[in-house]
Amino acid sequence: MLTLHARVVETAPAHLDITLDLSQDGLPVHHAEVSFSMPTDEGLLEGLRWLMEDSLTDGTAARKVRADDIRRRLATEGARLFDAVFHADDIASALWAYVAGRLRDTRIEVAAELSSLSLLPWELMRDPETGSPLCLAARQFVRLKLQAFVPAVPRATARCRVLLITSRPSGQDDVAYRSIAMKVFRELTQMAEYDVTFLRPPTFAECARTLRDAHAEGLPFDIVHFDGHGFYTAAEETATQPVAGSYILFEGEGGQNHRAVSGRDFANLLAETGCQHVVLNACRSAHVGGSDANNALSSFSDELVRRGAHVVVSMRYNVYVASALRFIGEFYRQLGRGQSLVSAASLARKNLATDPARDGIDTFDLDDWLVPVILQGGDDLTITRSPNPPLTNAVQAHDALLASAIPPPPDIGFAQTTHSCQ
Repeated sequence: MLTLHARVVETAPAHLDITLDLSQDGLPVHHAEVSFSMPTDEGLLEGLRWLMEDSLTDGTAARKVRADDIRRRLATEGARLFDAVFHADDIASALWAYVAGRLRDTRIEVAAELSSLSLLPWELMRDPETGSPLCLAARQFVRLKLQAFVPAVPRATARCRVLLITSRPSGQDDVAYRSIAMKVFRELTQMAEYDVTFLRPPTFAECARTLRDAHAEGLPFDIVHFDGHGFYTAAEETATQPVAGSYILFEGEGGQNHRAVSGRDFANLLAETGCQHVVLNACRSAHVGGSDANNALSSFSDELVRRGAHVVVSMRYNVYVASALRFIGEFYRQLGRGQSLVSAASLARKNLATDPARDGIDTFDLDDWLVPVILQGGDDLTITRSPNPPLTNAVQAHDALLASAIPPPPDIGFAQTTHSCQ
């Protein structure tokens, strides 16, 4: 497999130096160095957020006109980013000429300081000749922390232990996660390679106890999957408002409705208990605050990678239930077919783009392939497939547990409630 590694460094305000290294199975093939002015227009970034989060609920007559205009501007911006990197000079153009016909077998890595990395919409980058975004055309497209060491061969396990956390802090009034959780459970419990633990109660204290017990027994979880609310706040800390940053919501303890857990606190727990691969089906879990690299606030997923997580799959914007169902279902289906975690997430993103129609949403199509973000800071994970199917009664037992633990099927909506959006 070809690997195209782009190392991004901000050398002056709004100015980037990018080093491009192309290798084949670890052997160098091409090298190029380019510079360009960084900013993607803040108005366009806000337009992208509106398209992902607000366009379906915007009741104005101009909604479709605005959405179409933003899509055109996003395509133009993607081509601008591509030209700034791959048509900067003859050397960079030669490198791209080598990659272009081999893109389907190429892994693209964008490595930078995590906060500044996340401010630019690298997934928009597209070749003007084909019109296809590189993150959809390449075999893999990942964001790396700057000094990440990623082994060429994923870590393999014959038995994958998954901790599934489904948090609904507002009880029956909250968004129902039955469809998403059932999708995960049904995919995994039909494969003998997976050992799924459903966290009950879904509190942070119980999560900590479960992870610490597993680590003490020498059986840390391979994947921690969180389904629930995520939010970002830029407000100053108050008695009822946490300090600026990104959070996920666990169900409350001791009579509390919920507990907001920061990326730093969750990252520290995962590092302590040896959990290295994380799936965050939580709104804005990859959202970065601030308007430039100097004042950017790390996203929730940035914090996990910074503290040692190897792969984090998360959501940059609010995510609709219909989108989460499509993405998560395909993600675990691909894992079950023997794809690595990064490859499975890349294929699930492509699946969103291939068919943009969503069940229950009868307006214009979604461009929700831009919502998932794949961050990598260490080795990938792959599950060795077993020819032996699980016992039927084991599947039925899992279904019974799931049915008793989660609420009824959801209506269309975000995978978090509106009041959680900050």
